[in-house]
Amino acid sequence: MHLALVHIQNLRCLQDLRFKPGPRWNWLLGNNGQGKTSVLEGIFMLGTGNSFRDRGEGMIRLTATEMLVFGEIEGDGKHHRVGILRDRHTRTIKIDGQVVDSAWRLLEIMPILAMTADNSQILSDSPQQRRRLLDWGLFHVEPRYGELLQGFRRALRQRNAWLKSRPAGNNPWDRPFLDFGLGLEQLRQDYISALTPYFTETLAQFGREKTEDASLQLLSGWSRQKSLETALEQDARRDLDAGFTHSGPHRADLTFKWQEWPAAQILSRGQIKLWSYAFRLAQLRYLRAQRGIRAVVLLDDFGAELDPDAREALLQTLQGMELQVFATVTHQSQIPAGASSDAQVFGLEAGNIRLIEGKAA
Repeated sequence: MHLALVHIQNLRCLQDLRFKPGPRWNWLLGNNGQGKTSVLEGIFMLGTGNSFRDRGEGMIRLTATEMLVFGEIEGDGKHHRVGILRDRHTRTIKIDGQVVDSAWRLLEIMPILAMTADNSQILSDSPQQRRRLLDWGLFHVEPRYGELLQGFRRALRQRNAWLKSRPAGNNPWDRPFLDFGLGLEQLRQDYISALTPYFTETLAQFGREKTEDASLQLLSGWSRQKSLETALEQDARRDLDAGFTHSGPHRADLTFKWQEWPAAQILSRGQIKLWSYAFRLAQLRYLRAQRGIRAVVLLDDFGAELDPDAREALLQTLQGMELQVFATVTHQSQIPAGASSDAQVFGLEAGNIRLIEGKAA
């Protein structure tokens, strides 16, 4: 799937922006503060319903009372019209003219992956950020995962509510918590096992690391020496006192290893960014191999903190995957020499956009 039309109104500095991107590479060129990242933010909302920045009132242009993001999505013989309308209190999502009550429907239409300054250091980010990446990959690869994840989150909320109420007897939410939790754990472990060779192969394409020393490991969220059921039994008093669940897949973490060491403790900031890119690219390659799905990719500040060879390797790897990509740069010289000749280059200035190079769609 790819975006054929983007229309954004009153999102941050963007008053009324409309453009037709190309099906492959789209470079967004402009000085800082001209709206490049806001364009990416609007596109991300079309695929998720949410922003990759803040979700507060700051999204809406100061002089406006509401914002709108609209897109036309095409591919595989399908055509969808998606709109997100948001005021300072509510959000309305429409797909093909019909209001939907959940952003999960958007995830099914257009898989979208954003690589921004805020999530480019996943090796040293919080476990929550790494779990989100796992959830993204599994949602699109494994049809059962979304249902399992929703069921587990519901069971976790109800279990914690029961703990806070401090009633007598056994927690009635233990069984659904275990059933959904163990299902998530198995799918996550299988996913990491299958993804690891894609990760090491992608890392090798950057030509910097001895990939046999790189590995991925999933920590379940409870001790490896015990079952989840045993962990809940042993945590019973502690959970009751605290009013929340200590052990389970909601505490899982993805770790990146260099030999036997945590990679984040050894690698430089630039290397960590390279590994972060490699993991996301591995997810895209695995998604394509398993489901034949091409995701839309957003790259904010393309190649920042990477040397020229690494930027070129990143470009060539993505170009070889034939995805629709939106990448921001502040100067045309930052576009690598190997960039595809059929890419479109859009200039942004004061929230306005114009086609600089490429064939108008």
